[in-house]
Amino acid sequence: MTNPFEEFELVLVDSAQGMFAAYEKACTHAGPWTPPPPADEDLVVAAIGFAAEHTRGNLTLISARSVVKALMPAEMGGPADAALCDVLGEFANMLLGRLKNQLLPRGVALMIGMPTMAIVKEIRLKPGEESSSVWHRFVVDDGYFFMRFDATFDEEFSFTEEMHAEHGPVGAEGEMVLF
Repeated sequence: MTNPFEEFELVLVDSAQGMFAAYEKACTHAGPWTPPPPADEDLVVAAIGFAAEHTRGNLTLISARSVVKALMPAEMGGPADAALCDVLGEFANMLLGRLKNQLLPRGVALMIGMPTMAIVKEIRLKPGEESSSVWHRFVVDDGYFFMRFDATFDEEFSFTEEMHAEHGPVGAEGEMVLF
């Protein structure tokens, strides 16, 4: 059995590919990556934290301005900095939402923070511990995006195999639930 960090990581990689597919964007996992990402142009950065009982962490997405611009829905208008930040922040939020949906049946109820976004010319993140931090690179239609996943797990952390009744069934990503 894999450790919790590896299970979270595998779900995130699969979720990233599924999320882009849902938006009819080609996305190929190009494997783990050693930072920093190349910066021929400004970078858009989105970071969002999460926590659950006995675990906490952060997800950071980084991509070139032109790649994020290509992901923007036409309704958002032009590539203003605020709109570019909103797009990547929403992708980070949706990605953690997919992780949350996959983990809920396993007894892990993630609480997700608000994304923080920025446009930068260069970025240097403190290297994470090898056992609790990993970068991944994804190839999309218009270039690359990078995902950094950091998480720590207390010794008491565990998954369950049965669905927790208090959580109920989990809907599909993107599904609207009216109540």
